[in-house]
Amino acid sequence: MLRRAPPLKFVMVALLLAASCSSPDAAVEKGDFDVTGNATDWASLQRSGNPRDWLLAPPDLAPVPGTPDQAPPVFPVSAQRLADAWAAVVRAQPRAAIVAVSDDGLRIDAEQRSRLMGFVDRIAMRAVPVGDDRATLAVYSRAAIGYYDFGVNRRRVQSWLAELAERLEQAPTAPPSL
Repeated sequence: MLRRAPPLKFVMVALLLAASCSSPDAAVEKGDFDVTGNATDWASLQRSGNPRDWLLAPPDLAPVPGTPDQAPPVFPVSAQRLADAWAAVVRAQPRAAIVAVSDDGLRIDAEQRSRLMGFVDRIAMRAVPVGDDRATLAVYSRAAIGYYDFGVNRRRVQSWLAELAERLEQAPTAPPSL
């Protein structure tokens, strides 16, 4: 009896999974995410160079100054309160976990896994004081593997930012101009 060949879709998915599992994690190789528990060092952060990440940051905090994808709003709260609210937003997300927090509590790294395949995305946040009881933030969200993210990281950052504003129950002011 002859065996029927598996459908082409199944073969393609299996090959994609095998390739993604065997390729090294470029983000970890570049050192922008320390899996040992230390929060991201924003001074040495480098973008992936692929369309699989999203950076919300003041221009002076971007890896190459002036290159964030989106400018962040300024919130009328302290940087510590902003970081605490961000941590609460992360904890409320499905399949997300905080994996590192800096000693001062103003830098928080998280991971979120995709629902179906369990692919890991990494999200680094830094709360930045901009005056008395005012703060902004920088967020870098990126896929650990692959080339495209199909807009997942952009949508995540924007969604979490909206949840952050709701959690703080205060509308942020307009972002600084780029």
